[in-house]
Amino acid sequence: MIQKNYEIIGASTNGITELPEDYNTIVSPYDAPASVTTTIEITGTILSDLGVSGASSVSLLLNKLLNILWPNNANTVWGTFAKETADLLNEVLSVDDPVVIEANINLEGLKSTLDLYLEALKEWKNDPQNPASQERVRTRFRNVDDDFTHDMPSFAR
Repeated sequence: MIQKNYEIIGASTNGITELPEDYNTIVSPYDAPASVTTTIEITGTILSDLGVSGASSVSLLLNKLLNILWPNNANTVWGTFAKETADLLNEVLSVDDPVVIEANINLEGLKSTLDLYLEALKEWKNDPQNPASQERVRTRFRNVDDDFTHDMPSFAR
């Protein structure tokens, strides 16, 4: 069986296990525990004081989950997820599998559509008053939305 090496943001089975420096920004762009935990605690306290049953338990559970998923060194948790996902994909899927072939084709198409949108967005940012640029961004955004809506179910197989 010929295997394709799946790489997920620097974590793969080809021996590359070190993550790029901006990995945490790519996968987890927010400092979740610092901002979200406080918000959850405040919301849980207010809801408990208002008599909403279970609010304290839910806020405690959410805070625990956030601290597990976004610890001080989030690269460790997310890096492990990425590496294990890449390992699993490399174990299970063959590059000749029709599902893999279709998924790769769909991914290439989605990337092309997204690249066209990003190009139009860049043009619009350079000249936001240009009606042609405005319409191009709207059209490309709709195309991206339509393509992702259409193709995402194919990845569930």
